[in-house]
Amino acid sequence: MRRDVFEPFERDVELVGGYQYTQSTKKSSVMSNRRFSDLIIELAELDGKRVVDVGCGDGTYTRVMRDETRASQIVGIDPAAKAIELARQRHGGDGERLEFRVGFAST
Repeated sequence: MRRDVFEPFERDVELVGGYQYTQSTKKSSVMSNRRFSDLIIELAELDGKRVVDVGCGDGTYTRVMRDETRASQIVGIDPAAKAIELARQRHGGDGERLEFRVGFAST
């Protein structure tokens, strides 16, 4: 995978301590992130399912899916190793219901 695709996200982790769009406490960012999470939860029937969050970044939305659904397992993957490290630090990962891995998906 081309490094220039995920390098800006690695820099966000280094400079901001996460992704700028998930770390902002500005009301517009908080509301937008909440709407995004609500939409995913509403449209996807996750109860009892194994879920892969491709491009999970710093794990913010992955954690919301774990906390607010009854998915049996959620695995977040992202090519940005620093983001995955941060996701593990912030949101844990018990290896059973929540896990974060470095990786990418392509067709």
